[in-house]
Amino acid sequence: MKKFPEITDEQLETKIAQAAQAYKSWKKTGYAERAASVAKAAELMHADVDKFAKHATIKRGTLINDSRGEGKYSVGMMFINNIDWSDADQGGSSEGGLSC
Repeated sequence: MKKFPEITDEQLETKIAQAAQAYKSWKKTGYAERAASVAKAAELMHADVDKFAKHATIKRGTLINDSRGEGKYSVGMMFINNIDWSDADQGGSSEGGLSC
């Protein structure tokens, strides 16, 4: 298992602020662009499903085949690039519509 160095409270606050800023930017991103990003993530996960399964097995103690199955299921749920998102864009707001 990988260990990470401890960080100070100030470093933690900086990272939280960065995450909050990233969220604000993502929230303004249109649905089509979000869908493309999620589809790309799904492709990357699909390409390395065994690597992700190994990490899940180590972390949670699940059987490797169960972890592979969960990974493949997750990738399947993420493959949304076959949906026509051209009419779904609501000006970047996730309120009242789909959220990715």
